[in-house]
Amino acid sequence: MGKEREKHKFSVPTVAVAAKGLPHNPLVTESVHRPFGHFHLALASKYSGSPVPQEGQTDGNKYTHLVKKMPVIKGRGGADAKQFISMSGDQLEGVNVNFTMGFFDGAGQWEAESGERAHSHPYNECMVFFGTDPTDLRLLGAEVALDIGKEHERHILTVPSVIAFPNGLPHSPIVCNRVDRTYGVMQVGLSRKYQREMLEKF
Repeated sequence: MGKEREKHKFSVPTVAVAAKGLPHNPLVTESVHRPFGHFHLALASKYSGSPVPQEGQTDGNKYTHLVKKMPVIKGRGGADAKQFISMSGDQLEGVNVNFTMGFFDGAGQWEAESGERAHSHPYNECMVFFGTDPTDLRLLGAEVALDIGKEHERHILTVPSVIAFPNGLPHSPIVCNRVDRTYGVMQVGLSRKYQREMLEKF
């Protein structure tokens, strides 16, 4: 991290926060005990970056506050995630983003017990549905349905997919019709805090 290339090592799920202009990388995998994933959330419509020469050194802790363990939260299970990770901007040094990631292995409607209804967000959001087979990223491992818009337009996902929800666009409920193997979902919102407005019941 930083132009000094301060080294940070970790072996648990971790977030490294790099604000605009802060040099970071390279990433080096020193050992692998089982397949693992990496994702990069960049808050711009187009990727850009440039090399930065190493300069100076630190005491080893100048950037420690930017390297954070992901807090694991117990979920409901069933059609919902058994456990998930959720972080907001106040946990990410004020970066204008919130995200939630979980793994799912049950059929049924998400949040059925709480009466999940269609909702919208006062910011742009995307949802990423991905598989967990490290040998073939083309497989989702499930069939998932959701409604989008006030017209209740139904969409069925059977392959890894990204869905973009512009500010105010209604969506949900989400129903998993079939599960062949565990699948993952990440929700990314362009706001420091997760917010939603419940709409009419579907």
